[in-house]
Amino acid sequence: MSTILNQNRILEFLNSNFTVENIMIPVEKLMKGFSQQECLNLLSSQSQFDTIPLIQKESIKGYYMRDSEFFNKLEIEELVSSSTGIFELLDILQKRKFCFVFKGNITVGFVEYADLNQQIVKIPFYVLLQTLEGLILDQIRPLTERDILSLHDQERASKIIKSYEQQRYADVDVDFANNLYYDEIVNFGINKGVLSIKPKMVRLMADYRNRVSHADKLLVKTRSEINRLIKIKEACMTSITELTEIPK
Repeated sequence: MSTILNQNRILEFLNSNFTVENIMIPVEKLMKGFSQQECLNLLSSQSQFDTIPLIQKESIKGYYMRDSEFFNKLEIEELVSSSTGIFELLDILQKRKFCFVFKGNITVGFVEYADLNQQIVKIPFYVLLQTLEGLILDQIRPLTERDILSLHDQERASKIIKSYEQQRYADVDVDFANNLYYDEIVNFGINKGVLSIKPKMVRLMADYRNRVSHADKLLVKTRSEINRLIKIKEACMTSITELTEIPK
């Protein structure tokens, strides 16, 4: 029961604090038209936009898309609540290219996959990956020099040992684990039998741990990469459950 509760608390916290409202484009900042002709003219003159909403009576009634004069009436399945969590939004944007955002009875914004590259979206993924890393470290510490030498890359193992020795000589309070890369920490956890993650997922986690840690890295380069984020979220939550079930 406590494990499920802990897992739910993490998801609840992240979903309630990082929402669609944080990353949507507000209506007032949208490129929009107030008539059919204005929408079509904007699509013709503004090549960076593929969708132009039609505003009537201060509300979005529908939209026009590039290379089409057909008016698309706003449908329920194209709407998402402003309070929808980022993790829930991933599933929605995997199926749809974009959504209009409502709050109460008003359409207040627009969101598409490119908005997932806003810096705030990296935070919930950083929290998940960091939580997992901390739980693994709790289980594999203390690591010995023999553990480090068990790494396949002996040159890398020598660098870790040398760095550790230099830090200790400088009276820095560290251990071998402080000098490991993310994938090395996860692999030590796998090798010591405290969790089970496939090698491809380990590499994916390490890649995205790097992306969320650097402002210049995109979280999603293409819409198809949304599926990677979903898989990482699921793998992290599964592994967090595994690790919190291990007796102290």
